[in-house]
Amino acid sequence: MSEVPSPETGRLARAVLQVYHHDAVMRPEVRAVFNEVLHAARCMDFAERLRNHPGHNVTGTLAEMYAQQIGIGAFDLRMTVLPTLKAAGVVDFMTNGPDILVVDEFVGVSAPFLTQVEAVLRESHPSEVEIGALESIQLGTLAPLADRDHRQRLSSGHTDAVVDDAVRLALASRVLQTVPSPALGENVLYNPAVWGGEAVDVASFVRGLPSGERDALLQVVDVTSRRRGIALPHAAIPDSILKGARRVGLVQAATVRSSAGAGGQTYLFPPLNVLEDGARGVTEALHERKLVAAHFMYGHEKAIAARGRIANPVVLVNALLNRGAVGPASNIGTDYHLLEGAGIVRVDHGVDRPLLHLVKEDIVRDALGWLRQIYDGDQHTGEGLILTASPGTFVTPEADAAQLADDGAGAEIANASILALREEVARNVRGERA
Repeated sequence: MSEVPSPETGRLARAVLQVYHHDAVMRPEVRAVFNEVLHAARCMDFAERLRNHPGHNVTGTLAEMYAQQIGIGAFDLRMTVLPTLKAAGVVDFMTNGPDILVVDEFVGVSAPFLTQVEAVLRESHPSEVEIGALESIQLGTLAPLADRDHRQRLSSGHTDAVVDDAVRLALASRVLQTVPSPALGENVLYNPAVWGGEAVDVASFVRGLPSGERDALLQVVDVTSRRRGIALPHAAIPDSILKGARRVGLVQAATVRSSAGAGGQTYLFPPLNVLEDGARGVTEALHERKLVAAHFMYGHEKAIAARGRIANPVVLVNALLNRGAVGPASNIGTDYHLLEGAGIVRVDHGVDRPLLHLVKEDIVRDALGWLRQIYDGDQHTGEGLILTASPGTFVTPEADAAQLADDGAGAEIANASILALREEVARNVRGERA
C-alpha cells in the first residue's frame, strides 16, 4: 500500500473526482483496480449531498435516501461509507443496532473540501498503482507531455514497473488519452477535458526547453492551477519562456491597465478553466470571467490607495451583485476600461465620483467563485459541482443505447425514491421526525 501525499494542494483530489466522472464508462476490470479511489469519491459524493441541511445533520432515514440516489445500499452505508467518512473527519454518526439514527456532516467545515477528499482517499487505502494513476491524470491535466517526458516525471516517486501500470490504468480510465506526434516520434499524453488540438504543440514546446526551464515552467503551471490569478512578476520564470507558454495555451493571461498612473498588471490563469465553460461552449464567457477576476484583483492589489482601493474583492463583488452598483470611488473612472468596453459593467461618472454598475450578472457571478477561491482559500466554491457534473464524459454507443432502452420498472423505482426523498427532506426541514 502507498500513503497518499500530504493534501496541501488538492491535486490528487481533483484527479479522484475526474476518475469518478468516468466511472460509468470504465470496463468492469478497470473499475475493480480503481476500487479504492472510486470508493473515496462515492463517499464524498454522499457527504456532499447532505451539506445543505440546517445544523449540518440529517436523520438516518434521510441519509439512507441520499445514499440510495448514488447506488449505496443501507448495509454499505453503515459498514463502509460512514466509517470511512468518520475516520477522515468528514462526518459523525450514531447508530442503534442496524439502524442509523443521525448523521452529522462537516463538509468544507472541519477542513477545506479538497483536503477532505484526500483525507477520505487516505482512509480508503489506495494501492501505489492507483496513486500513480492519479498522479498521471493530474500531470496530463496540467500539461500535455510526450510519453517519455510524462513517465520520467512520474518515475521520481515510483519504480518503472509501477509507472507502467499506473499510466496503463490512467489510460484505461479514459480520463487520460494519447495522440500520436510525428514530430516527436511518440505519443502525447493529455487530458482531453482540458486540452484539445493544441496538445501536440504544447508537448513539442515543453520538449524543446532545457530541463531546468522545463521544470520551472511546469511548476508555474502547477501554481496557477492551485491559485488562479497569480500575478506575472510572481511567476519567477524568463519572460521568453512564459510568452511561449502563453502562445501554445499552457497558461492563460488577462492584463489590466489603469489610466491613473498606477501601471498595468498581468494575471495568469490555468488552462483548466476551459473545462468550466467547455460544456456550454462559451469561449467568450471564459475570457470575460478572467477579465472580471483580474480587474478586481488589480483593484485590491495595485490600485492607488488614495483613490479608493478595494479592501476585499469578494465583499465588493457580492455588493455589486446584490445592489447592482458600487462606489463612489475615483479608481472606478480609470481602472475598468476593458470591463466597460466588454459590456460587463457600466461606469457612471456622476457629479461627484464614479459609480460602477452591473451589466452582465452571470459573468460577474461566475467570477465571484474564482475570487472566493483566491482570497478566501478553499471554501468549497464550485468543487461540489465536480461530483455531479461531467463535462468530459464519453459515452459508448452501447452505453447510450442501454440508456435509451425502455426500463419502466427501473424508472418507477427511481421516481418513487425521489418522491420519498423530497417528502423526507420536507419533514427534516420542518423539524419533524418520521
